Amino acid sequence: MRLFATALILIALVPAHAAAKKRSAKPVIARPSAIDQALAAALMKAPKQEQYPDHDSAMLLDLGRIVIKPDGTTVSEFRETHKLFNERARDRAEVSFGYSASYETIDIVQARTVRKDGRVQDVKPSEIRRESGFQEFALYDDSKTVGFSLPGIEDDCVIDYTYRKTSKPMMPGHFMEHWTFTGFEPSLHSRLEVQAPASLKLEFKLHNGDLQPTMTTSPDGKAMTYLWEMRDIKPVESEPDMPPMSEVTMWLEISNGAQWQDLARWFWSLAKPQFVATAPIRATVEKLIAGKQTDEEKAAALYDFVTKRVRYVGLEFGVSAFKPHAAAQVHEKLYGDCKDKTGLLITMLGVVGIKAYPVLLDTSLQSKPGEQLPSIGAFDHCIALAEIGGKRLWLDGTAETTPYGEIPAGDRGSEGFVIRDGVGTFETIPKFSPAENGGSVKMTFALRADGGAELEIDTAMMGYLAEGMRASLQALPAQKVKEVMQQMAQAFGRGVTLKDYKLPDFNAAAGEKSLKLSLSAKEWSKRVGGLLLVPLSTGSSRFIGRSPYTKETRRWPIVMDEATRFGYELVVTLPDGYAVEESPTDSDLSNALVKFKRTVAKSADGNSLTLRGSFETREGRLPASDYAAVKALFDAIFKANEEQLVLRRK
Repeated sequence: MRLFATALILIALVPAHAAAKKRSAKPVIARPSAIDQALAAALMKAPKQEQYPDHDSAMLLDLGRIVIKPDGTTVSEFRETHKLFNERARDRAEVSFGYSASYETIDIVQARTVRKDGRVQDVKPSEIRRESGFQEFALYDDSKTVGFSLPGIEDDCVIDYTYRKTSKPMMPGHFMEHWTFTGFEPSLHSRLEVQAPASLKLEFKLHNGDLQPTMTTSPDGKAMTYLWEMRDIKPVESEPDMPPMSEVTMWLEISNGAQWQDLARWFWSLAKPQFVATAPIRATVEKLIAGKQTDEEKAAALYDFVTKRVRYVGLEFGVSAFKPHAAAQVHEKLYGDCKDKTGLLITMLGVVGIKAYPVLLDTSLQSKPGEQLPSIGAFDHCIALAEIGGKRLWLDGTAETTPYGEIPAGDRGSEGFVIRDGVGTFETIPKFSPAENGGSVKMTFALRADGGAELEIDTAMMGYLAEGMRASLQALPAQKVKEVMQQMAQAFGRGVTLKDYKLPDFNAAAGEKSLKLSLSAKEWSKRVGGLLLVPLSTGSSRFIGRSPYTKETRRWPIVMDEATRFGYELVVTLPDGYAVEESPTDSDLSNALVKFKRTVAKSADGNSLTLRGSFETREGRLPASDYAAVKALFDAIFKANEEQLVLRRK
């Protein structure tokens, strides 16, 4: 019996030893993940590049499932599958999700690439990156990102990833969600499933489409499931001057009945305790307003401090929760996101007796939140509104290059949710008037008989042009600015060199900004026999550019979302021994949205020619049925703008 027992032990040990030896000799290699039924069906139907020659990728699967728990917590699982047609789509292989650890978690369920030969390459768990998006800023240690790089990317591969998000309710007792069914990318299958307690009444609002949910009740009657689904979705056609995305895509809002005033009270309950002026803040305010007499002067000094001394940390509104940090913290650290800088500005203005209010707005989709279901997700930015010297001033604490008294171009036209002591109202931030937005250029071209010219150009800019110039040049060192000016000179034509330049005073108050250039051109005019062919389009084309309307047909209305006005005056001095053979003529072209006008006059002695013109756009829209007439008008404008001056040797 003893020998038998020993034999059993030996028999039991031998296979184990052999197996261990075998494993060490041939390590186990993880098998690629299996292709599930949904992906297999999508791969079978995946379109080819030839079907969508104007697109770089196609969405095969866009699936979402959201489970709302009785306590308001949501557990969501989202899946995206894209076919990448060419190398321009490869940036889709870099995937990253931002979230606030204070109320969210995100986990990657699966991420993989299906090569065009059918091989599957998975993202390993060790290859998933978890990072603090702003780890150098202590105030935002709850701002996290999780991301990964998909392997084996090549033309016609498919990327497929699924992630799970668990979220506590942003507003206690409230649920809000958005889903977009259509976009610029073709899509085979878009589906959203929402499961909620049967006692939770949900509201839905579908924009730009007609899609009803399928609703089913669980066997025990405790849960209701809502399902929206679309297949074979055509891409939204992209066109210049088209309506905003909120008007052309099919998208869904879901809420459990929150009202805008609920949101206003909730945000104010978070923000108000943070707007407390501490002794250090009061000391800074006193120092900044020393010698300032009027409220306008004091407000300007405080605005400059917040915009220029407090660094902007570019977090999307809500990523680092929705509660502003205490003004005292922002003042001490000298950095903050939009709501933090707004809170500090409101607090500092309050020290000098100026009342200001937080304003929530959407700057990305150009939507009108007031026409949507109430949701904090409707906003991506926060600024302030103050009444100073009898004027309403919209103050953006993140606008480092926007002088006090001006409104950044990105904020204009937005529908702001102004929260006054917990009561919210929607108010539209003013757009530019034509007089505030655009520019003018005064030029003199002194032509030479050898085809060269000396050019003096004085460009005055207002509105978004001035804002763009400040943003581009203000922070550059002198040598870099000179290089930029040289590049601008070369853009005027071949052989053009920079002689001198003068920048505007970027620190001056709001208003017109002027840039002056002195240029020399060796070959400005083209000599053909006894003729000089002189280009004249440079002045106005600096502003007008090229016609955006090149297609023969149009899908969407033509939308001008802002008013602009560009004017120019060009004085051409003829070289000795030459006379005008042919010159541009007066032109007056317009429709409801655009006006182009030009006059041409010769001097009494025939030695110079003066062209004066303007190009103006008006806010509004025209139906797509008017496209042919609009295209013809623009073609005529740009043809007139490119006419040459012809000089003949006497």
